[in-house]
Amino acid sequence: MRSWDTMTVKQFSQMTGVSQYTLRYYDHIGLFSPEGRGENQYRYYIPRQSVTLKYINTLVNLGVPLAKIKELAKRRTPDDLRAMLRNQARILDNELYRLQGAYQVINERLLYMEEGMLADLDDITVEERERTPVILGPVNNWAASDSVYEPLTDFHDYAAQNGVNPGYPIGGYFDSAAGFFKNPGQPSRFISMNPHGGSEIAAGNYLVAYKTGFYGKAGDAAERISSFIKERRYELKGPVYEIYLLDEICVSEPDRYVSQILVAAAPR
Repeated sequence: MRSWDTMTVKQFSQMTGVSQYTLRYYDHIGLFSPEGRGENQYRYYIPRQSVTLKYINTLVNLGVPLAKIKELAKRRTPDDLRAMLRNQARILDNELYRLQGAYQVINERLLYMEEGMLADLDDITVEERERTPVILGPVNNWAASDSVYEPLTDFHDYAAQNGVNPGYPIGGYFDSAAGFFKNPGQPSRFISMNPHGGSEIAAGNYLVAYKTGFYGKAGDAAERISSFIKERRYELKGPVYEIYLLDEICVSEPDRYVSQILVAAAPR
């Protein structure tokens, strides 16, 4: 090789924009080697090798594994590359779907966490709420066990079998206010606060209260709500929802979980 048409690894790196470390790594794994070596074993490249490097860089940027790039590096056809790109497109479609799901969970988590962090735990209000999609789980069988773990396990099994993302916050659903007052620690169902759910918490005026404690722990929310509606002369209508704003994802102590109680309310 004549000196004027050879390049050191540093010069070739500057020309192609590929780091010296990457060039050395590609050489080490046998993916892309220099045209030759000098007596001192220094790597020397020639300008036309940048064409091969463009092939490699293009596929690397598309997320194609280096092993597959190496497999086709020396001999490839348009059919080979088309098949590989179609397969890579399917892989990226799946990854995009996963990333979109993770992004939505993050946003929902942030909304509920911030509401829980700002909540006045002793306050009870009546306010207008927007429609909130949810996913209803199966009916809980409290007759079989008064422990919250079995109904929770059944709900998680249901979620897994039906493709419900487990990352969203969960809550409890009580068929009626009477059922909530009778057994405030035993919801009729558990719910997922999945924004794509087929069920919903309808828009309207809701009594809003809070309580702390682990799943299935009643606390004093029922007593406080009962006193509030008697004093303010409100009537409760429809089901009761308990949404866990702060749970095991962000709180290590179960007695510090924060849940929000929602029930449609109207003046008598």
